[in-house]
Amino acid sequence: MTGEAGDLTRQLEDAESQLNALQRLKSQLQSQLEEARHTADEESRERQNLAAQMKNYQHENENLREQMDEESESKADLQRQISKLNAEIQQWKTRFESEGLLRVDEIEEAK
Repeated sequence: MTGEAGDLTRQLEDAESQLNALQRLKSQLQSQLEEARHTADEESRERQNLAAQMKNYQHENENLREQMDEESESKADLQRQISKLNAEIQQWKTRFESEGLLRVDEIEEAK
């Protein structure tokens, strides 16, 4: 019986040793799980922040494109007005030059 008791004691000690090792492993795995959850939560918050930031940038980009289109239209309108005014200036210049020459001719004829 003593031999059998020694075997049982040794088996009990082995089982307790395995139990302690498994408890340490369980504790380590729980710590790793908590760390992984914490990291996942941080990444999720960061992903949400980046998504919101991207949406804001897309909205800002759209507004800037609209503003650029409006500015381009305004520029084209101003260029058309400048061309029209330059043509009008040229007409007046030609008119005054021809009228001025006529008057110079009239003055010379009158002399």
